[in-house]
Amino acid sequence: MNIIIDAGNTNIKIGYFKNNNLTKIVKFPKEEILKVKLPTIKEKISSIYIGSVIPSFNNKIIDKLYKTYKVKAKLIENKMFLKHFDLSKFDLNEIGTDILGLALYIKQEYKKCCAISFGTATFSIAVDNKKLYGVMIAPSFSSAFDTLNSSTELTRTNKFDSKKNLYNWFDYGHDTPTALAAGANHLAKGFVDSLICFTSKKYKINKFCVCGGKSKNLMFLKQKEYAKKIAVLDEPTLTGYYFLTKSL
Repeated sequence: MNIIIDAGNTNIKIGYFKNNNLTKIVKFPKEEILKVKLPTIKEKISSIYIGSVIPSFNNKIIDKLYKTYKVKAKLIENKMFLKHFDLSKFDLNEIGTDILGLALYIKQEYKKCCAISFGTATFSIAVDNKKLYGVMIAPSFSSAFDTLNSSTELTRTNKFDSKKNLYNWFDYGHDTPTALAAGANHLAKGFVDSLICFTSKKYKINKFCVCGGKSKNLMFLKQKEYAKKIAVLDEPTLTGYYFLTKSL
């Protein structure tokens, strides 16, 4: 059994890998790291690795895992990816470890692909084997609407729920929730369309995928024109980290 942790800006995900298969995932908000109860594992644990973009939580995560499994977890460092990518044009102190984990998954599974992650932030990468062209980062669309909720009265009186209303309306709205949902959907769809157009034209990449917790709510991805060319991935960063640790 190998345990891989993806410590993100909002959630911590723990993946349990057995015989190269991801058999179990435990997910919880990062603030609950001290009180969450982790599952008991009967199998021998060969290794525990942590890919983290929240350094202030690293020691808490390491302590929690050691108390539970009596195995000292190791941190995944960006320099570990140098055998898989030419990162000479990047500042290794600035690129997110989660971005590199996703890039390695893309390289292993597709060789040449553009990935878009809809999480706490929205980012995109373009990969061609050992070449990582670069990264694009944008604020998440739901976060922008959360700001509207907290800073204006536009949504307060209408009880706009971004999780329920944000991604399933494309026409002009007839009230505040549907008007906001239409705007959010067109922003998300426009972002995807723009990346597809730009990346396929400049880098000759014609394979695309999306991931991240909020990608599951993007209803337009189920339309035929998108379903044919965009794969929706489930936990690729965790698996990318696992690919990395197997090569160490």
